[in-house]
Amino acid sequence: EEVESIDADAQALLLPSLTSESHTYIQGKDLPLEETIANMSAILANLGMKIEIASWRNIVPNVWSLHIRDAQSPMCFTNGKGATKESALASALGEFIERLNCNFFYNDQFWGEDIANADFVHYPDEKWFKPGPNGELPKEILDEYC
Repeated sequence: EEVESIDADAQALLLPSLTSESHTYIQGKDLPLEETIANMSAILANLGMKIEIASWRNIVPNVWSLHIRDAQSPMCFTNGKGATKESALASALGEFIERLNCNFFYNDQFWGEDIANADFVHYPDEKWFKPGPNGELPKEILDEYC
């Protein structure tokens, strides 16, 4: 199911009430899902991102998936899966933050000659390598175990 307009119920999941009696704990996790969702939603909001839920799937019982995206940059998106709506949303938000953290959303963009020929693109300590013959991995990128 794809949606054109995010309804209030779906969007409300992004900002759960931490005062409610509902606390969903998953064994091995530090915080309940509701608190995790609130924390990750706040991180993204503080970065100026408005995350919207674009679609939900619940084809079989206890199997949820959803597609979330940045409202102002819809090509920045992730999917989440879980046994409940909340666990699927926590999964998607975690993946979104992970992709932001490693520049995944913009890893295949060309920003022009100035940036392409600069000392670095993302970080001052990055290293770039030219492919070897026939597209092989360059020797400099491999460690002694390869």
